[in-house]
Amino acid sequence: MAFIDGNEIAGVSRNYIAKVSASGTGALDMNWNPDADSIVSSLMLSATGDKLYAGGDFKRIGGVNRTGIARMDSAGNGQLDAWDPAPVGIPGFIASVRTLALTGNSLYVGGRFAAIGGQNRNNIARLSTVDATADSTWTPDSNKWVRVLLLSEDGSRIHVGGEFFTTGGEHTLSFASLETASDNLVAGFTDLNIGEAGSVNALARHASDLYFGGDFVRVNGQPQFFLGKIDAATGQLQHWGAGFDGSV
Repeated sequence: MAFIDGNEIAGVSRNYIAKVSASGTGALDMNWNPDADSIVSSLMLSATGDKLYAGGDFKRIGGVNRTGIARMDSAGNGQLDAWDPAPVGIPGFIASVRTLALTGNSLYVGGRFAAIGGQNRNNIARLSTVDATADSTWTPDSNKWVRVLLLSEDGSRIHVGGEFFTTGGEHTLSFASLETASDNLVAGFTDLNIGEAGSVNALARHASDLYFGGDFVRVNGQPQFFLGKIDAATGQLQHWGAGFDGSV
């Protein structure tokens, strides 16, 4: 199955979220319709596949008031359950959850918020999938938008991309890597120097490589257009000729 963002699909009204078959003709599931009132930016299935986490700009989804994040059944009609971290927005903005990463009973969330799961958290947090509370021991904080999260293969660290200047109280331009056992910055992963006008919007890993894309034209003082690659073990920038002429 696949989940789609939009206002209409297969000629049927669907507001920002829908489910289609991942095989055959991609038929729309006519029963599954949580119906959101604004953009859904991120989706994450539980390990068992029976629950779907959704993050975005919405204030209502599945006929229930939920701001920025919700959990629903992946089958049936997509009914929401009682799990609700209730994020609070920064002054002048509603709370928004842009990215999700899940491991075990921990859901990492990134976006634009000042509190979530009953705790003050700036734009990044780790939530319990059991009771929706924020982990009181994991408090890195970011000073601006977090746009993408990616767990390492062994789950020992989480890579963070966005528009921020600081993470965990230290200077980090648009990219950082955090230990999941603590909330310490991983040495060597804070010096990409994307630049304060840039952002990292996308991350992907393969073997020992970590790819990052976004809005930038220089990395560590060297020309690098919108897409780069670093060694996932050391954080060292790789000499790689790929590049684009616009934002990734």
